[in-house]
Amino acid sequence: MYLMSCLPQLVYQKDGHEIEYFDKYKALQLSWYGHVTSETYMHVLDEMLRLGIQYQTENWLIDARDVDFMELGERNWTRNYFRNEVLKCPLKKVARLASGNFENETYISSFISSVLNGMNLPYKFCYLPDANSAFEWFSEDDCTSKED
Repeated sequence: MYLMSCLPQLVYQKDGHEIEYFDKYKALQLSWYGHVTSETYMHVLDEMLRLGIQYQTENWLIDARDVDFMELGERNWTRNYFRNEVLKCPLKKVARLASGNFENETYISSFISSVLNGMNLPYKFCYLPDANSAFEWFSEDDCTSKED
């Protein structure tokens, strides 16, 4: 049974974007693909939240390595989502694997900082180099950021 808990379960798939559930890590992994439009961004994140509530996940891995370009959606929607909506599930850690598009990723990083800075949110955010690093971080007992 231990081996089965390590295997991901595909719980959402549309237009190359996938969300997998990892029971062992109480985690969802969202894998973005290609050009992510604002509409797709908001729709898939709504699915992520719905699944986060359903599975009571504590950890999210957002994998943007296969993204060509990402639109973040409406700024107020995104701020509300990460400051309020995600609090509906027991989220403790969010890891992001960056895309190779340096210019787009710089914009996203700056926006993420503006959303999270100054907020006393019950979850930590961290950029990590790969999925293994994320799952190791998820397995740590404390909820400190690797960047702290």
